Amino acid sequence: MPVITAVAEILPQLVWTADAAGSVDYANLQWSEYTGLPSSEVVGAGWAQVLHPDDTERTWAIWREAVRQQTPYEITYRLRRHDGMYRWHLARAARLRAPQDEKPRWFGTCTDIHDQKRFEDSQRLLVESSRVLAASFDLRRTLPTVATMMASWFRGYCLIDLIVGDRLERVAAAHCDPDKQALMEEMRGFSPGDDRRSPLWRIITSRQVEVCNTITEDVIQRGTKSDRHAEVSRALGGTGYIIAPLIAGGRAVGSLMIGATSGEPFEEIDARPVEELGYRMAIAVANARAFTEALEANRLKDEFLAIVSHELRTPLNAMRGWMSLLRAAKLTEEQKVHALDVIDRNIGTQTQLVEDLLDISRIVSGRMRLSVHPVDLESIVNAAIDSVKPAAAAKEIRLKSAIDVPDGWIHGDPDRLQQVLWNLLSNAIKFTPRGGEVDVIVRRAKGQAELIVTDTGQGINQDFLPHVFDRFRQGDGTTTRSFGGLGLGLAIVRHLAELHGGTVTAHSDGEGHGATFTLSLPAGSAAARRVDAPEAASAG
Repeated sequence: MPVITAVAEILPQLVWTADAAGSVDYANLQWSEYTGLPSSEVVGAGWAQVLHPDDTERTWAIWREAVRQQTPYEITYRLRRHDGMYRWHLARAARLRAPQDEKPRWFGTCTDIHDQKRFEDSQRLLVESSRVLAASFDLRRTLPTVATMMASWFRGYCLIDLIVGDRLERVAAAHCDPDKQALMEEMRGFSPGDDRRSPLWRIITSRQVEVCNTITEDVIQRGTKSDRHAEVSRALGGTGYIIAPLIAGGRAVGSLMIGATSGEPFEEIDARPVEELGYRMAIAVANARAFTEALEANRLKDEFLAIVSHELRTPLNAMRGWMSLLRAAKLTEEQKVHALDVIDRNIGTQTQLVEDLLDISRIVSGRMRLSVHPVDLESIVNAAIDSVKPAAAAKEIRLKSAIDVPDGWIHGDPDRLQQVLWNLLSNAIKFTPRGGEVDVIVRRAKGQAELIVTDTGQGINQDFLPHVFDRFRQGDGTTTRSFGGLGLGLAIVRHLAELHGGTVTAHSDGEGHGATFTLSLPAGSAAARRVDAPEAASAG
């Protein structure tokens, strides 16, 4: 034994000898240095006090089986280091040769494999998580599954938030303890939203992984939105967290948070799989959104083609019918005049449809051009109003205007600006019922010229409002809808407004409450604009 003891003292591993009952009678110096316990506290069963509680039952079961079958003992378990950190070790032991009259003894070692094991486990976690993320584009199913896997692996909880518009919305929340899942479901209602003071928004802005191993009351107060939010956070018993941004293609799409509840601090090695999974999750989110957008784009194009066919066929059918009657020479003079009026009106309708299609084609291909020079805004507004007066009168719609621009010169293409205003006014008249009202206000505001068109029409559904200027989008996309047209007018309005350096916005309190469209254009003096005019022809 003196030789064995001498060798044991120079080995880097933790070395020990024990009897068949697992009672240690020798532990080398490394045991004391690693655990911070004197040798006297290690002997006997004292060594078990540094064994992780979750590993105790398994450790004794494997030990007893090895002794019973007289086979080598091998197990991985966690031992508490002198600083309180539990680290994974590979323990191996074999029976020593001894005379028949002596009790059997076992010689064993414990080798620190913590970093290797955590790396191997994290790689398995990443593989399994990636497999789940790749299995479906349905984020409502894949992200909660991954959150559950992360919560289980870290023996804590997991929160996943995605950026939707300008808000951060919680899409998954999981806890390793089923009894606390109800709290996690409540946590789903406490997403940061647009609160940029939230730690989750902070890491999205910094794009850096954040690790915290001390959750104080101050940390809870700064990270919660209400008393109940703080109460639920305390009930979760969090002792630390890791937050990683979800970044794909250089764009942040959300955040991934892992919370610890065991009291064990996070290490640097723990942050690596969280950061890596954040990248993989972000790619999955981006792919899923691109897939959804592609499906929606195809649906909208199919819907649009159906509408185009219907809208082009309608005036053709009307013209064909009246042309047949004219050729038959069975109409009175009054009917002939009416027939020609109908044909002329439908020619105008079809011409406008074709012009809208050509404009959209120019916009998509980037070939839309402006002929820019100083123009009088008031004259453009009055011309647009005059062009829609007959349509307004036919529906008994009151058309009112208030123009207050002492210096009404702006820099722009007069034909395209009149097209913008005509589209806005025509749209307002189309969707305003008989006897309604359409108001036009022109004013200066913050160095810009504002043109506001307000109607008392059917209004805009709140779900559709964000898409009102999108190409191929209509509130009612069926061929049996109440109002005709291709639904391209507002898309053209937005593009022309942007080509002029301006913006156009829409507001509505919902269906039945009318709508307001505001066109903002850069304003300036006529003299200043005329100086720039020779250089102003723009490709947009």
